Parts: sequence; C-alpha cells; structure tokens
Amino acid sequence: MKNMKKSLAAIVCMFMVVVSVAGCKSFDATGYVKGYLDTIMKGECAEYAKICEVEESEAEKVYQEQIDVTVQGWTTGFDLSDELKGKYEQLVKDLLKKTKYEVKEAKKDGKNFTVDVEIEPLKLNLTEDEITQLGTELGTQYQETHETIDQAEFMTFLAEEYYNFISEKAANCEYGEKTTVTVTVQLVDNKYTLSTTDQQTLANTLFAE
Repeated sequence: MKNMKKSLAAIVCMFMVVVSVAGCKSFDATGYVKGYLDTIMKGECAEYAKICEVEESEAEKVYQEQIDVTVQGWTTGFDLSDELKGKYEQLVKDLLKKTKYEVKEAKKDGKNFTVDVEIEPLKLNLTEDEITQLGTELGTQYQETHETIDQAEFMTFLAEEYYNFISEKAANCEYGEKTTVTVTVQLVDNKYTLSTTDQQTLANTLFAE
C-alpha cells in the first residue's frame, strides 16, 4: 500500500482547474480558502463553487475522481468487490473529514491577500513498516489455515484485513500541536489564485508523519 500521508496529502493539491476566480473589489479571500479546504476535506462544494463561479458538479466530480485515485493507490494489486471498494472509499472520505483547521480573517497585502490557517495535524500513527509487517503476518496466518493458496482469495483476505487495520487506526487517530500556515491568495492576470506551493504546504501540514 502506498504511503498514507502522501496519498491523502495529494488530494489537497488536486483542484488545479477550479482554483482561481475573476478579480473583483469584493473578493472574499477568507471564504475562498475556507471553501477550498471544505471542498477537498469534507466534500462540501457549494460555497467554493459559488465563489469560483463554476458548476458545483464540476468541483464534486474532481473531488470524487481524487477519492477514486487514492483508493486505487491504496489497493493496487487487489481485485476489490464493489462492497469492499465502497468501504475503502468511505474510509478515505471519513479520514479527510477528521482533519482540523480554522481559517482566520484575510489581510489585504497590496493587490493580494494573506490568510492564516490554524491546523491541528492529523496523526494516524501508521508507518510503512507496520504495513509491511502486517502483510508478512497475514501471509503466515493464511498459509497456516489453508492447505493450498488461492491467490485471488488471498488477495481479498489481505484487502479486508488492511481495511480493518486502517479503520482501527482512523478510529483512534490523534492530533499534533496547533500550527499556523500563512497562505497568499495572489492576483494574477486579473484572477485570484492559491499557488501550488501553498497548496502543498497545507497538504503537508494537515497530515502529520
């Protein structure tokens, strides 16, 4: 299974198509940043779509596509049933919703805005070594309880056990100390935009190692 932090954090950087709005005097930079995070973390797209003047369905589509990509990355090599795939999908959504952040009031900085985002990093306390060790233990367990190895059955067994393991970690997740990330909403070519660098910084901070 691919690195959990990296795959979850990648979702934060997905909105390249709907990340800018036409420049105007009444632009709500605070609402823009909050709407952006609410969309990718909670799947709540209405406010962000309104501010960015795009169809809500467009934002929802991008959100769902990235959930699908994350599930695929986590379960590469597994032939998941629709039911188990749905469970993984819901697990990713639930994990994203567990993130804690508070968007502060924007400050005008020339033609741009700076916005502080107070974050409590989500800690799954899950390492790649643990995943590897679990796979080894599950392989041994399967061999001890089966006279012959059915590869398809074994992979399904692994996928189910990995799901149970991550679900337990998610249920008992912790949070790191509060930290503040300052992002800049820039006016570029008469459009306000959040840079990819700031998106990546938010991503790396929302999810602890």
